[in-house]
Amino acid sequence: DPHGLQRVQSRCASPDEVVGGGLYHWSLEQFQEIVRRGILTSEDRVELLKGVVVKKMTNNPKHAEVIEQLTERLRILSPEGWRLRVQLPIQSGDNQPEPDFSITRKDRVRGCHPSGGDVLLVIEIADSSLSIDRKKAAIYAQAGIPHYWIINLPENQVEVYGVFNSATGEYTSIQIRREGESIEFHSPQGRVDSLLVSDLLSST
Repeated sequence: DPHGLQRVQSRCASPDEVVGGGLYHWSLEQFQEIVRRGILTSEDRVELLKGVVVKKMTNNPKHAEVIEQLTERLRILSPEGWRLRVQLPIQSGDNQPEPDFSITRKDRVRGCHPSGGDVLLVIEIADSSLSIDRKKAAIYAQAGIPHYWIINLPENQVEVYGVFNSATGEYTSIQIRREGESIEFHSPQGRVDSLLVSDLLSST
């Protein structure tokens, strides 16, 4: 239905627009229905953030290289019973973001995207998307996702969000990790992995 697609596209926000601001509000059910009907497809680079269909930035070469390299490096973070997902949706409330990486339960309910309780860690690689990736922190905190990292390419650092308060939609701990430092990741089984910031920032 090309006319249906045009109507959806006319209600899409750019990443620079403030969520809200009189834009058309989609429920998660409405958004998933237009995907199910084929009005939006995987070729349409959009995600649902706070009820707003937002156009995703096109991956530039640096962004794509980092995703390619980190896919292998991040697999070591997946504890027993969990798996790494790459650029696939998660859902919570009126949100269906598509983070660059997420670690989710293998035994989650099938037939729907992972929800907050199914997700252990979300990672976004930020270049031109830095502003909106920081806004996503509220979405991930409200979903109850315990760990959120932004690999901040413009500032050459990693922003580590944790200790969430789901009532206020905020992470109460935000740490900046730079070259020469490392990030510890604690699995539910008590295993601790340490990743060098330089490895997360490098695409070589």
